[in-house]
Amino acid sequence: FDQMSMGLSGVLVIGDPDGGANELDSYTSRLLVLKNALLSGSTIRIPTATSLPPNPIQTFTVNGQINPVLDVPSNQWQVFNLANVGANAFYSLQLNTEPDGSGPSQPLFLVGMDGNPFYGVQSFPGTGAGQNALGVPPGLRWSFTFKPGSAGQTYYLIGISNPAQVGTFPSDVWPN
Repeated sequence: FDQMSMGLSGVLVIGDPDGGANELDSYTSRLLVLKNALLSGSTIRIPTATSLPPNPIQTFTVNGQINPVLDVPSNQWQVFNLANVGANAFYSLQLNTEPDGSGPSQPLFLVGMDGNPFYGVQSFPGTGAGQNALGVPPGLRWSFTFKPGSAGQTYYLIGISNPAQVGTFPSDVWPN
């Protein structure tokens, strides 16, 4: 846990992270690595069972960057392989047209989990604030795609604040 809290975790990809389903061979594959660190000032802190640093700030990164931009050509389907390599962050993610989540969410089409391809594409609508959201607990990996927009369309991979409405698997719902 100490090594992961200090940032010593990552992804080693052997083979295809989406599981190597032949149907995905023609798609560009992208890797998205989610990581979090507890910061106090400019220092990474390791929380103990009894104390946290004063004014802790969780910093969340994608591929080591805060709020990165990922360009996807218009009308080009790609497979995104997302991995949560943090020790203790549970994410509820949604692809949205607005950075604050006020725009329409985009359906995610799941093609694999933890390096194992699904037999068919799976999607789940969710309800309310959790519509089209994806639950990502520590250590889990998802492979997904989405219908790309037209030229000039911007999408934001955002964290949503109500994980009770989000399933980690299309048929599951997290308990309240």
